[in-house]
Amino acid sequence: MKILIIFLMFLVACGEKKEEHNHSQTETDSITNTTIWTCSMHPQVRLPKPGLCPICRMDLIPLVEDTSEEGNEREIKMSESAMKLAEIQTTKIERKFVDVEVRMVGKIVLDETKVKTISAWTNGRLERLFVDYTGVRVRKGDHLVEIYSPELVSAQEEFLQTFQFANSESQKKSARKKLEILGVSSEQIQELEKTKKVKQNLIVNSEIDGIVIHKSATEGIYVKEGSPLYQIADFSKVWVFLDAYESDLQFLHYGQKVEFSVTAFPSEVFTGRVAFIEPTLNPKTRTVKVRLNVVNKDEKLKPEMFVKATLKATVTEDGSVIENSLEGKWISPMHPEIVKNNPGNCDICGMSLVKAEKLGFADKEQKTHAPLVVPKSAVLITGKRAIVYVKVTNKNEPTFEGREVNLGVRAGDFYVIKNGLQEGEEVVTNGAFKIDSALQIVAKPSMMSENRPDRFLKPVRSETLNANSPLEFRKQISISLESYFSLQKALSKDQSKHSKHLAKNILADFEDCNIELLDKLNRTKWFNLIAQLRKDSEHFSHSEDLETQRKYFSPFSQTITKIVKMFGAENVVFIAKCPMAFGNKGATWLAERSEIENPYFGSRMFSCGEILEKIE
Repeated sequence: MKILIIFLMFLVACGEKKEEHNHSQTETDSITNTTIWTCSMHPQVRLPKPGLCPICRMDLIPLVEDTSEEGNEREIKMSESAMKLAEIQTTKIERKFVDVEVRMVGKIVLDETKVKTISAWTNGRLERLFVDYTGVRVRKGDHLVEIYSPELVSAQEEFLQTFQFANSESQKKSARKKLEILGVSSEQIQELEKTKKVKQNLIVNSEIDGIVIHKSATEGIYVKEGSPLYQIADFSKVWVFLDAYESDLQFLHYGQKVEFSVTAFPSEVFTGRVAFIEPTLNPKTRTVKVRLNVVNKDEKLKPEMFVKATLKATVTEDGSVIENSLEGKWISPMHPEIVKNNPGNCDICGMSLVKAEKLGFADKEQKTHAPLVVPKSAVLITGKRAIVYVKVTNKNEPTFEGREVNLGVRAGDFYVIKNGLQEGEEVVTNGAFKIDSALQIVAKPSMMSENRPDRFLKPVRSETLNANSPLEFRKQISISLESYFSLQKALSKDQSKHSKHLAKNILADFEDCNIELLDKLNRTKWFNLIAQLRKDSEHFSHSEDLETQRKYFSPFSQTITKIVKMFGAENVVFIAKCPMAFGNKGATWLAERSEIENPYFGSRMFSCGEILEKIE
């Protein structure tokens, strides 16, 4: 830490000194211009005279204000040599289209439109199975099963009689229609007309090319009309269902190209296009299903395979997505996977096709709205604020200004800028954090403070308790606090053995308070707090080493603080805090004086801490 501070102070000094000044003259000017004293660890502290930092008790150092010229309080000057030492690099920002990369995972499923169930058209008995196991590849028209049905025999005889004796075409059409309803194909009907012989068994053929993925038929069983026999799937096209987080929905658009890979073929990249985005969100996973239509020519992709997908969405200035691959195309409103170059009808439902622009699948005007982007390395983000350091023009020496910006979406190595910067400005892309640290050293506003740091000094506020407890009861609480204050001082002096016995005394003192002085409601509150204090005391009393005692002293102090805030005390009590305790998480304690005696670090940082509240 000390080495970093010395390095940053050197950078500031390099930027502010004049080359013609010699070393002794610089020191003299610094002492002359010094009017404010600050802390190297807590630069928000600014005092008019030397002394100790009220937070960490380190010696204050003089703060040299730059009075050479008036300027922005967020500005800092650096010499060319200081810039080289800090490795400062700048880049001019520009407007250009950038891609947001959306990563998703999912799995492959069958295309529902490519799955066909072969069922019995009439009641009958399965005499023979041509396909007797799943996995068989079949083509359209291939034999599947041979069925005997008395109803089919009767319908064939009726057809032949009608065909031979009927005089009208309507009667012939009616007889033909009856056979078609019973599942007899046109070819079989033509053969019946030609041979004029009734077949006892009828062969059921496959209606599509594909693979048998399920078989319900068993040779010799009797089936009813509508009973499923086989399920055949065409694997030439498959669906991929991906899980998209709700934060990524703004980048998803119909028709976008998506690349994905599977474990079975790690070196091969497959592609598909977004064909459907589910309108509902899964409340458990907080994701939305996105469906891709994928051509599976070589049938490498198998159902239930896991996939890892990447989608690149080009964004505009307002964060909307550009997808113009469908520009000028005609799409079916009900089946958007049907895309044609010219107007016409849908191949599936017969509806008239509609222009992609009318359905919102393309927007030609978006091409002109390129966003203003800045490299991500130029942005310092803290909480809800983002700071970018801009090189100030028209200066004799290199000068940089901290600028708060409003960020849009992150697109790869860039951020879209909503406001705060202008096209052509030069921003720091390497070394921005060093510049910010140098500003902190000289107590100027930085990424950690919105305005001048002295406005953010934490005030000590006085809290006057209007407790319902009587004065006598508050006196008893003050007496009980004496044991607590002794424990706090013992820990600050690293006295482990003495601390262990004091914890038991504190609990006994608080339990001796006369609860008859309280009303019924406050008694209940008192009992609850004492029960918690009893648990805290037990943990503390079983602690053997100093660090464990300090660990349990924090919840112990929090419970007693609740007691004092709820019921009051006769004497003034201070609430102090050490911000560096327990890995910079911070911890509080009660003190009888405003002087800091840190129980969490003891002799190592005896005076480190600050007063948060004054309770009287």
